[in-house]
Amino acid sequence: MDKLAAVNRVLQKTGRLPVTVLDTNGSSIAGMAERAIDMEELEIQAHGWHYNTRTDVELTPAVGGLIALPAGTLHIDSSGASVGRNVAQVGDYLFDLKENVNTFTESVRVTYSVRVAFACIPLPVRLYIAAAAVASFNCQFGAPSRQGKLEDEMAMARLKARQFNTDTADVNILDTAEIRAVRGHRDNPMRYLET
Repeated sequence: MDKLAAVNRVLQKTGRLPVTVLDTNGSSIAGMAERAIDMEELEIQAHGWHYNTRTDVELTPAVGGLIALPAGTLHIDSSGASVGRNVAQVGDYLFDLKENVNTFTESVRVTYSVRVAFACIPLPVRLYIAAAAVASFNCQFGAPSRQGKLEDEMAMARLKARQFNTDTADVNILDTAEIRAVRGHRDNPMRYLET
């Protein structure tokens, strides 16, 4: 599903005819549908998914001590060896909230979410974005009688997207830092069976 297909999904689900070209920044109904998709896409990607999260990346200060954030950064936090640092995104640079400065003398390890172009988003998440845009667009410009069904479709698409995210993230709830902190670092019991 490309952006045009998503726009046409919004239009058709809200009782309008499909279009053959995008009207980016235009004032047509197709342009408004595209803006609804763009708004939902940004909001949904900002939550952070497996595909758009970069984990434990080292960012190094440039001359002058500023650390420029990767292009398209939506959310950032310290991680790994720098997990104790309280940092945030301020404009296009990293900011140290504890020291109240935007200059750094050493590298900082971070985990961040980045905005990915619509065509590069995995299909289940694109379908969720389109379903959310349909519900949002219908709420503003459509028929109230359709809203319940469209919100049900959005909920199902969200469920499928989250399932996809869990599957691709290879999450093991028994092997997280939080669980290791609770259970402690135990010896490998299999080592006693080795000769």
